[in-house]
Amino acid sequence: MISTEDFLRSESISFVLHEHDPVYTSEELERFLIPGLSSKNLLLRDQKGKRFFLVIIADIQKDRS
Repeated sequence: MISTEDFLRSESISFVLHEHDPVYTSEELERFLIPGLSSKNLLLRDQKGKRFFLVIIADIQKDRS
C-alpha cells in the first residue's frame, strides 16, 4: 500500500508535513496548529477494509487572548 505522502507526491499535490507527538484531544492538537485554525480528523474503514481519511478544517477564528 502506498503511503499518503507518496500518493500526494505522485499526484503532484503540494503539502506541508508537520510531525508531532501523538495527540488524543482537540485541545492537545491546538498547540501544533496555526493560531485561529482548527481541525477535526476521522479515520473511516468500510467492510472490505478500505480506509478513508476525513479532515475538516474550521472556518471560524478563535479569540486566543
